[in-house]
Amino acid sequence: KLWNLNPFFFFCGDGDSLVDFRGNLIKEYLELGYEVYAIAPYIKQLNKKKLVEWNVKLRIINFQRKSLNPISSARSFVELYKNINSIAPDIIFSYTHKPVIFGALAGYLCRVKKIVSLITGTGHIFDSYNFITKLKRFIGLTGFKLALLASTHVIFQNKDDKKLFLDLKLSSLDKSFVVNGSGVDLDHFQIESFPEKLTFLCLARLIESKGL
Repeated sequence: KLWNLNPFFFFCGDGDSLVDFRGNLIKEYLELGYEVYAIAPYIKQLNKKKLVEWNVKLRIINFQRKSLNPISSARSFVELYKNINSIAPDIIFSYTHKPVIFGALAGYLCRVKKIVSLITGTGHIFDSYNFITKLKRFIGLTGFKLALLASTHVIFQNKDDKKLFLDLKLSSLDKSFVVNGSGVDLDHFQIESFPEKLTFLCLARLIESKGL
């Protein structure tokens, strides 16, 4: 085990995902001897209790992951910067779009040694079917370009997303890596039986950008 390491910093837009999707990763770094901090805008009490039991230091900030309001976004960025600066982590790990952009840029300004950005998908940022979505696309891609330039490692969950980001020159090949998804922890998510009269199953969100 590597003891006396500087803090490891997780930043996301949904505090519950720290337990539901990053729980095992967090535990790995705790076992390595890192002091783990997690910052999110909200979290259920049950998941908050779990993080406390794991000895994760949780901080709640005002952050709206889907908002383009420049005033609230600026306030969130300053609050995030202050937290990172006070913690002085060795590594910052951010995931999902807006947290990646904010986390990488704030980490760069705070001179964090390793800035890891996880791209969990393309999502709405690549929609362009009206003026609003085109504006969001422009802002998002500009933010990504700056954030991934500041990142030391960019992780993708499939080869297509990696190729897209490389083709758009949002990331460079030498810092881009592909992992086999996030996985599903069957100790955390229990298997349920199918209903007796199942006629159709769709494992996707019902949103226009998915074609549904």
